[in-house]
Amino acid sequence: LHYLSIFMLRVRANMDGRHSEWVNREFCPDKEAEIGPPSKVELAAAGSALDV
Repeated sequence: LHYLSIFMLRVRANMDGRHSEWVNREFCPDKEAEIGPPSKVELAAAGSALDV
């Protein structure tokens, strides 16, 4: 991803088998991201998706 680009994201929250509605969100890494390594990342297969 280019750091100076603007991206349109489609996101929703999932918890305990429930989920929110999808929301479109504009994201500009240059203005909104904090640079640095993640403190902890876990990955798990979830059918045809990937839970992060």
